[in-house]
Amino acid sequence: MTLSPEEWETIKPKNTSVRTYMTLPKGEWSHIIAEHFWELTHLQCCLTFKLAKVYKEGKFYFLIFGRCKICESNFKGVYTTSRHLIQGELVVLFAIM
Repeated sequence: MTLSPEEWETIKPKNTSVRTYMTLPKGEWSHIIAEHFWELTHLQCCLTFKLAKVYKEGKFYFLIFGRCKICESNFKGVYTTSRHLIQGELVVLFAIM
């Protein structure tokens, strides 16, 4: 899944926190991820997202977790580094479990 620079600008974390991670802004990112998921898979999953953590350091840059209300499949989106953001796109790997 590849997000455009404009999409990333819309959903990137805007707050700083005392936590070791930041979160994507509420109400601004889930429909973008769900739309890309449908474009790639054409599955009729009704995804609800539980969590979107963004880390400044560590093994992952960000993690997104969700679930389909209909078939109860789990969604996990993983991006391992922020270095490709400079090139203007963000590639997210996902798996239906």
